[in-house]
Order: sequence, then structure tokens, then C-alpha cells
Amino acid sequence: IDSLCYPIRLAYQYWKLTGDASVFGEEWVQAIEMVLRTFKEHTLII
Repeated sequence: IDSLCYPIRLAYQYWKLTGDASVFGEEWVQAIEMVLRTFKEHTLII
């Protein structure tokens, strides 16, 4: 799970430092949706 959190943390830090949200397009949204699905699947297993 930690490895799935890292890109989110990195993206947040990038946005916080630069204010640039242009990199968070449709591809980014799809990636985050996959991360969230994975979190949900792991939660159901436990």
C-alpha cells in the first residue's frame, strides 16, 4: 500500500510547491482511480 501512496504524496508536494495543476489530466485521474480500486480491494480482503 505504501508504494501506491507515494505517487499521490509526490504529486501533492509538486502541486503545493509549484501551484501547477496542468499535469493532473485525464491520465492522472485514471491512475488515481486504479489506486483507489486497489485500496478498496485490499480492504475487502482483510
